[in-house]
Amino acid sequence: MIVVAIIGILAAVAIPGFMKYIKDSKTSEAKTNLDAIRKGAVSYFEAEHYAEDGMSATSKQYPTSSSAVKTIGQTPSANTVGVKQAPSSVSAALAKMPWNALNFVLTSPFYYTYSYKADGSNVTCTTDTTTGKETCAVPKGTAAQYAQSHFETMACASLNEVKDSVFSIKGDADGNVTAVRERTAEDCTNPVVP
Repeated sequence: MIVVAIIGILAAVAIPGFMKYIKDSKTSEAKTNLDAIRKGAVSYFEAEHYAEDGMSATSKQYPTSSSAVKTIGQTPSANTVGVKQAPSSVSAALAKMPWNALNFVLTSPFYYTYSYKADGSNVTCTTDTTTGKETCAVPKGTAAQYAQSHFETMACASLNEVKDSVFSIKGDADGNVTAVRERTAEDCTNPVVP
């Protein structure tokens, strides 16, 4: 009887510790990848960029997201709990803006979905079908076209049935990017920029 009690006590102590170890091993993916995105964002911000004319330097900026959230990976759900995704499933998305500008790559199976959003005034142009004249909200080739002064990237995954795991980083207009921080899962794949 004493042996059974001792085994029960050891199991009660060991199982939560083991579960925490498993969670930490899975969440290290998000922390490592968000840190890589952070480094890419800082590098991009510090690099010189030019307007379409090739002559005018634009202001410091983050990669554009066309004012829309750019997401790679499956949206976390009850069906994706603990499921890894293949890097080949997102290779086309990684070759496009903003991921290629951030030098972000995924080379091994991954749990998390990554979302990126930047603010700023990306050019929106419309062409009049009658006259063929193009009208842009911001003049093409100007610094205002490329200004991206804030961004947020989130990593979300359903690691267990209880709650989603969410981490994020944010960058401001001065080129400062926060450290990776854990968040609540209130809006897992919709980054918010100031």
